[in-house]
Amino acid sequence: MAKEKKRYKQLTLSPQQVHDLELEAFELAQPLLANQYSLIDTVFEQEGGQWYLRYFIEHHPGSAEAAQAIGLEDCKRYSQAVGVVLDEHEAMFPPKLSYNLEVSSPGLFRTMRSERELDFYRNRRISVAVKGQEPLYGVLIGFDSVENRLEIKPETDQAKPIHMEWHPKTVVVSLAPENIFSVLACESNEAHVCAGPADLSATTIP
Repeated sequence: MAKEKKRYKQLTLSPQQVHDLELEAFELAQPLLANQYSLIDTVFEQEGGQWYLRYFIEHHPGSAEAAQAIGLEDCKRYSQAVGVVLDEHEAMFPPKLSYNLEVSSPGLFRTMRSERELDFYRNRRISVAVKGQEPLYGVLIGFDSVENRLEIKPETDQAKPIHMEWHPKTVVVSLAPENIFSVLACESNEAHVCAGPADLSATTIP
């Protein structure tokens, strides 16, 4: 189980407070173990009356393990590092807030929430879902942050890449593994979750 950080009780936070905490938590953790891991996203959310601070990591593209899936030991290592930093910056949280710290891989079918993720997952196979349309499958070539446009090489006979505007809530971009065998091969390593530095117990999310 994830460790609950030592605060006093659950509080209700505004969307802006949640956003600010996510941003600060990301900025604090981003430099940690930067030659080994890339921090993909930080999410602060409430489930079942409890708050969770969740870090999602991948192996750094330049590391020796770049081609490998994130595993349990990776999550433990990152959790230890980020737990120390969070304890040093305890004042960033409301004084009576309790939360659970978790570290995991983004998952095989990760839905992208930021330009940072679109940049990290370039040249990966993706699916693009737009309401009322069939999903589009292809390779993410790039993202133009100025024009807010995706560049995708579709899995069709079309020779040229297509461009489309990206809006996270209406144009949903997700990772799409090449085939079912890649899913099965990575399944045992996907989404390992571990707790903060004082409690390194862990579970695997199904």
